[in-house]
Amino acid sequence: MIPWDLEGTPFQIKTGSTKGGNTYLYIYDTDGKTISWVAVMSSMKYYIEYCTPSVYPDLPVEPPVGAENIWTFTKTETAFIIRCNNVVVLNYLFTDSSKSSCVTRWGGDAEKIKFHKLDEASDFYRAAPECPAFTVEGSMQGEWATSPTGTIVTIECAANHIIIMGSKTLTCQDDGSWSSDIPQCDKIGKLTRLFLWVCLSISSFHGLTRRSKFLNASLTDST
Repeated sequence: MIPWDLEGTPFQIKTGSTKGGNTYLYIYDTDGKTISWVAVMSSMKYYIEYCTPSVYPDLPVEPPVGAENIWTFTKTETAFIIRCNNVVVLNYLFTDSSKSSCVTRWGGDAEKIKFHKLDEASDFYRAAPECPAFTVEGSMQGEWATSPTGTIVTIECAANHIIIMGSKTLTCQDDGSWSSDIPQCDKIGKLTRLFLWVCLSISSFHGLTRRSKFLNASLTDST
């Protein structure tokens, strides 16, 4: 039995085949009492004890095909979520079950997990990588929470601020790092305003010069 706060830390395993083997994951509460168990089959069917029918249904979304598949399991108070290579293949709401026992059994805190003896897919397990939280002073949102891989965030600066030193769009990569350095929103001071004004003036001047040359050329051709 592995101590694991499944609601606080998504659980991740790797399968080495194209479709993956059969995965059986048992989930327990703090006292070691079984909450339920989940199965994901190599046929891409799934089962959630006390919730789904005895006939295993198909995963709603076809998992991406790869030489290695990374499966991520997350439990919330209201749902059980399964991702394969960052693609959500199942977002099962407990209230959608026709069985009243589903909400009752899955409402408890998941504190421990264990692989079944029939499990054949779990080459390794770990906490799913996450990108760290960060703060951007002078931005519209201000703070960004810890984010799962695949998350894309966009930083918008507040009024009279401009982005410097970085990209406004960041992606949380598979290794738990952001795709570029966290940018800064710098307040536009007098010198910055002057610099921008000069740049715009130069740009406008070049534009007028090009239009003037084009006009002169057109007049010359017409004569």
